[in-house]
Amino acid sequence: MPAANSPRPVAVPGAVRRQVQSVTFDDVAHSVTVTGLGTDKGLPVTFVMTAVDSELLQSGLYSLVLSDGYSRSGMLTSGAVKLH
Repeated sequence: MPAANSPRPVAVPGAVRRQVQSVTFDDVAHSVTVTGLGTDKGLPVTFVMTAVDSELLQSGLYSLVLSDGYSRSGMLTSGAVKLH
């Protein structure tokens, strides 16, 4: 597995040319926060994506915020978030 601060692609809806800048795990909150750079509708943005493990919240929780004001968050409707 690459170091947490190594640039690598990440799935961000609507964004292209993505680069992860940091990954932070919180063992107490069972969460991970990923920050990075990308583009949305052709314009540069930063992003913060947070996910909470399904161990604390049965279906798992996610949040995605882009610097241009786009945001999405909620509980997963299927699947699970597993942090190892």
